[in-house]
This record gives sequence, C-alpha cells and structure tokens, in this order.
Amino acid sequence: MKNKCESIDTLDQLSFELSGFNLSEIDTILIREKSGKNIIDSFYVSAKYEGNGGRYFCLIDRTINLKNSFEILIPNQRLHVLSGMKWEMAAHYTNDGEGYGCEFGKVYLDSVPYSEENNDKWTIRKE
Repeated sequence: MKNKCESIDTLDQLSFELSGFNLSEIDTILIREKSGKNIIDSFYVSAKYEGNGGRYFCLIDRTINLKNSFEILIPNQRLHVLSGMKWEMAAHYTNDGEGYGCEFGKVYLDSVPYSEENNDKWTIRKE
C-alpha cells in the first residue's frame, strides 16, 4: 500500500489560504508551474473571501503534477513556493474496522514542511 500511495503523482486541485490582505491586493495572483528550473505553465487565480477574520482562499482548479513546484506571485510580496508534495499512507477507521488508504499529506510552503492529516490548505500571511 505504501508504494501505491507514493506512486500517485497528481492531485485534482489544490487550495491555499491568504491572511492579512485586502481583496484589492490579491484579486489576481500569478501562479507559475515549474519542472526543475523550467517554467512549464503560468496562470492566474483569484482570491475568494472565506468570511473568517480577513481570510481568503485561492483554488488551483486543475490537475496538479506533484513532481513540479508552484510559484505564487502576489503583488508587492515576496515569492512563495509550494513544492515537495506527495500522497502518504494513512490509517482509516470506520464502523466496519480499521484499514489503510492514501491521503494527500505532505507539502512544503517556502521550504517549511506542512503535513496535516486530511488538510490541503496552507496560509500565506501578508508581510
């Protein structure tokens, strides 16, 4: 099972959270997908208000190749990078018993590892 999880190299979509911004500062965010040092795609995402104390979220609504990195360019902010993403084996508990399955469980934001069970949100805070 562990090898099966590690062999999954895509994700259907990915979201991240923004905090401390005004909507006008983050209405259009450039995302650059990179394979190694080469930019292979670039596209824009929009922030949506989450309704919780000035928090917004952005959805990358496309297939994510986990072997690539994603540069997040917010105007007047330093560059942020999502990388090192992978699926991991995790215990699943149900009324019928215990088992194991694959969950998207690891990502690095600016070289800092995040690995929260069943969570695909990471926060970028205004500097």
